Amino acid sequence: MKLVLQIFLISSLSAAAQSSSKLVKLEHYVLDSFVNGEVKLKSGRVTNQFLNYNLITKEMIFEQGGRYLAIANPEEVDTVILNQRKFVLLSNAFYEYLAGSVYPLFAEYTCTIKEPGVHTGFGKSNTTASVSMKALIREGGAYGLKLPDEFEVIPGRSLHIRKDGKFFKIKSEQQLIKLFPDKKEMIRDWVKSNKTNFSRNDDVALLVQQIQ
Repeated sequence: MKLVLQIFLISSLSAAAQSSSKLVKLEHYVLDSFVNGEVKLKSGRVTNQFLNYNLITKEMIFEQGGRYLAIANPEEVDTVILNQRKFVLLSNAFYEYLAGSVYPLFAEYTCTIKEPGVHTGFGKSNTTASVSMKALIREGGAYGLKLPDEFEVIPGRSLHIRKDGKFFKIKSEQQLIKLFPDKKEMIRDWVKSNKTNFSRNDDVALLVQQIQ
């Protein structure tokens, strides 16, 4: 069962909560451990909690009393800061803000969950564990530090830039040029001179800052 608490009921957690998460590799979270983060509400209120972002449920999770709970009413959250990284709620998920004001750039972090394929008379194949994952989420298992051993976590990440109120996915130099044709030469020169790697957030963030 999904566990939630109103944000104003959240109390400060002990340092032990953070240290315990470091003992396990958090494959289905955006960070390797829960960190002392800052939650800024649209009302102006600010709270500090040990937090991490769950890639499966797309929720900000905090630990309290040995339980991992999702922040309720995320639409009331303005910004979450994790290790000096800024996350904002967009399209029912938290995206990391990377750069830009006129054309802001965001990173979306996701994951695909698979489990070992079952044996059949025709061999063995891997299948997406949709039914099993639904049960795991329903029972609260997706919030823990470690998934059952049979689940394989495949992390994903995509970059999105906002222009004229719409979001566009950016994977390559050509896609960025298509979005900003008047910046074609500048983009090509920058990518060539700086050896921009579109798989690196910092590289793309620096490039996007040039087209503001």
